Amino acid sequence: AKFYAALACWFPLGRALLLLIAVSLSGLLLLVVWFIVRRLQGKKFRGTANDDSAKLPYGIAIALGALLAFAA
Repeated sequence: AKFYAALACWFPLGRALLLLIAVSLSGLLLLVVWFIVRRLQGKKFRGTANDDSAKLPYGIAIALGALLAFAA
């Protein structure tokens, strides 16, 4: 949430919806790729609470969405 808020400060309010949609679509793409990679590696989708490799790195989706919104 902090990363998204920091990136949102760089966009005017009129482009807030564009940023939200770009980050959401990037997150969906990241989720699909993450599921495919985890499946090909033969790993479970659920890990333990301390297993960082089982967590979806959503910061990547936020950064990619911000780049796409900035380029648009």
